[in-house]
Amino acid sequence: MATAKRGRPKALNDEGQEKLRALAAENPYLTLLQLRELLLERHQIKVCVETVRTALAALGLSRPPPSQRPKPIPVLEFAASPPARRRYAYRDVHRFDPKAPGYPSDVTDSEWALLEDLFDPPGPGRPPLFDRRIILNACLYVLRTGCAWRMLPKNFPSWDTVYAVFKRWSVKGLFEQVYERLRIAHRQDLGKSGCPTAAIIDSQSVKTGPQGGEKGYDAGKKVKGRKRHIVTDFLGLMLAVLILPANIQDRDAAVAAVQAAKDKQPSIQAVIADTAYAGQCALELEQKAEVKVEIIKRPNRQAISQDGQPVAAPKTGFILLPKRWIIERTNGWLLRFRRLVVDHERKVQHATSWVWLAGSAILWRRIASG
Repeated sequence: MATAKRGRPKALNDEGQEKLRALAAENPYLTLLQLRELLLERHQIKVCVETVRTALAALGLSRPPPSQRPKPIPVLEFAASPPARRRYAYRDVHRFDPKAPGYPSDVTDSEWALLEDLFDPPGPGRPPLFDRRIILNACLYVLRTGCAWRMLPKNFPSWDTVYAVFKRWSVKGLFEQVYERLRIAHRQDLGKSGCPTAAIIDSQSVKTGPQGGEKGYDAGKKVKGRKRHIVTDFLGLMLAVLILPANIQDRDAAVAAVQAAKDKQPSIQAVIADTAYAGQCALELEQKAEVKVEIIKRPNRQAISQDGQPVAAPKTGFILLPKRWIIERTNGWLLRFRRLVVDHERKVQHATSWVWLAGSAILWRRIASG
């Protein structure tokens, strides 16, 4: 007498494997995750991604690598003359997957075309489980909204997967590489050389969260946290970012910040700074970084008359300082991203990556929108 088989039944029986074979043949460029969702939608068969991978291997089927998959063709539209409204290419027709709910922070097809070879380089090896564009959209969602990693919406991959990829990108310095490419392209679009000859330096103090890490107290700004030392060109585009505890004075970090900018752009010959970098700091910059330093001073609010009595200055209220407003505007651009309003990162490396990613998000939309 034959005994009944015991144990857990197969997640995908012979009939299910044939259905999977048909779907794989019909859709040769879908990822394993997309095949799993399609199998659930059409045949109500719910399995995990590893089961799909094992079944395809048993059937002798394999998925093409990302480098051999067809790229999405961007939709080009020609506006009437004169245009009624300027298009910025973030409408639903430009989305990577129109069926999935999109967010304003997602990259469009024209923006992704500028970055795809950096975030998803072709090469040998096992293809990633999740598309790198979806991972980038998840990072941009965290950056723009300032939410915690664990509060990512469910239409993104799991938060630990996104965070693991973000850490790998941060260690590789990928976000700085992206920004450097976009900075040069934007300067060339404006008819300028990709190598600036003058720079501006300033700092921005921000509070830190309770996660720990390096921090200090800025007695001048009354802020306990970290200080972002930023060097920009005359367009407000960042050349170097150095994040240190807030108790480190501007003059103590100036040489390291300017030297980091000169390592990438040896063409820099002059640096504009405020009075916090005057005196001995300016001399050290000229000697060690080999640049000419120009200190922009604030005008005196009072004038002294001939009899020695103070009188009101001829100009009162807000006074626009030459060239100083450029880097102040860059600091304002960064604070549009809520993740940067308060530094929640335990590692300074991750905090620096967020700054580069925020600057890249601003630039690639400028370039893609024309």
